[in-house]
Amino acid sequence: SEYNSTVLLLTDRSGAVSAMVQNTRTIGVVEGDGETDNLSMIHVPYDAEIENYQQVLTSGYGGIYPQGGREFNLFQDIHAANVVFRSAMPLWQVPMDVYKQMSVTLAELQVKVSPYGKIGRYLFEQMVDFNEERGDDLSWPHGETWGLGDQGVIAVLMEEAEKTSIYDEIEAPCFDLTDGHYIYEKGNRKIRVYHTLDSRLTLEDFFCKLRLHYPTQES
Repeated sequence: SEYNSTVLLLTDRSGAVSAMVQNTRTIGVVEGDGETDNLSMIHVPYDAEIENYQQVLTSGYGGIYPQGGREFNLFQDIHAANVVFRSAMPLWQVPMDVYKQMSVTLAELQVKVSPYGKIGRYLFEQMVDFNEERGDDLSWPHGETWGLGDQGVIAVLMEEAEKTSIYDEIEAPCFDLTDGHYIYEKGNRKIRVYHTLDSRLTLEDFFCKLRLHYPTQES
């Protein structure tokens, strides 16, 4: 109703999010056990080199700077986000207006993804089916245009370390528990906040690798 909402905690088993280990590029899923405040990273290769204190990245957790506001990942568990932002953990943030730079259209995916192997067809059909399922909802998705939010993590990891012009370092804010706006507390450690992603580099790299590894019969 107007005055009620349903909250899914990040520690809930059904509240898992995709993530990547920074230095090894290992991809997995971070989930809770539903009983404690502990989080685990699952679905990683058995031979992955995972060690204590490695930095794990995920996209989202925060609206547009400087005011902030509602954002999908943030509202899974604002309390957990505040714990992370107030911790000493090294943190790179890709806010909502920045990860929205990773945009594609269904027509683009039909040309650049669908023809290349079973995986390409599957990925494209998943997007089309979801659009048709939610066709009566004008708020989201936005017609035939999609913002690939999780690709923001890939984008920042692909950049050269010397490319420091695409982010700022600011004192970490925390989040208001009602609407998610930023609260700036003095003395917090600095975090890296991205303002620019190279969507061409990231998406074209994906399209090219898909085409190289899954050529069409005509190729």
